[in-house]
Amino acid sequence: MHRAQQNIRGINRVRSKFITVVFLVPFCLAAQSSIPPAPPTPAGTPVHILYRLFFRDIAARDAAADTADSEGRPGAGDLRSWYGSILRLAPSQLAALKKSAQDCSTSLDQHQQKAMPAIAAAKAQNGGSNGPHVVRPQLVALEQERTAISFGCIQNLQTAMGNRKFNDIDVFVRSTFAQKVSKLPPAGAPFAKLPAPTSPAGGIK
Repeated sequence: MHRAQQNIRGINRVRSKFITVVFLVPFCLAAQSSIPPAPPTPAGTPVHILYRLFFRDIAARDAAADTADSEGRPGAGDLRSWYGSILRLAPSQLAALKKSAQDCSTSLDQHQQKAMPAIAAAKAQNGGSNGPHVVRPQLVALEQERTAISFGCIQNLQTAMGNRKFNDIDVFVRSTFAQKVSKLPPAGAPFAKLPAPTSPAGGIK
């Protein structure tokens, strides 16, 4: 039991770092986009954000497994194979899922670095204001890019997994995984009280 608790704490430490990054770019498109929204998920979280968190969680489990290995603790194999077991994936399918998750996280991280100067400028602009936050046009454009990257990741996953297995994963993400996700970003995130962005036309429904 003690070892299992250590592994769970390891996952949570890594996952918290990833989720913080996910929400750094503000959710600020709903009032400015004419693109129709995606159907709501059970938890009320836009599907492209669910997939961002899903991909991060895959990486968090592998990172926790690496930590367990480095510390000589058991359970690393179970952490690495958890999604393979829960989604009934063959080894090649699990490898494809992890590659899609890694590629997506890399693209989002690179975009995050691009966005950081604009986020810092917006935080400085709003830092001393007690009124409504000012949403900079540059941030709107950056969030549009980020949303497009996220939907591209979902499309890439569908291509990699095939329609039948992707549908199984999609049901899991929208239901079981969605129930574990808050629809709001962390309280300290920039523009945390702004509405979530809408999805691009032609995205996964």
